Amino acid sequence: TSLKRYDEAAAVYERLVRFYPAEKHFALNLAKIYYMRGDRIQAVDFLKKISPVFPRDKEIDKLLRVFQGGGGNF
Repeated sequence: TSLKRYDEAAAVYERLVRFYPAEKHFALNLAKIYYMRGDRIQAVDFLKKISPVFPRDKEIDKLLRVFQGGGGNF
């Protein structure tokens, strides 16, 4: 099922984020995967957790707005 694929992708990206914490695109992809598999709260919490690592990042701010229901596409 597609949910299983999201779970598999999340597991891969969780490892990538753990080994390469400064790679923002890995972190953003993980947040998107959480959101796409229906874990909106986990996606928002994860973005809030990484935002101090990437201060004033426009991509993170945009995803937070979208994931919190502020509209827009990612």
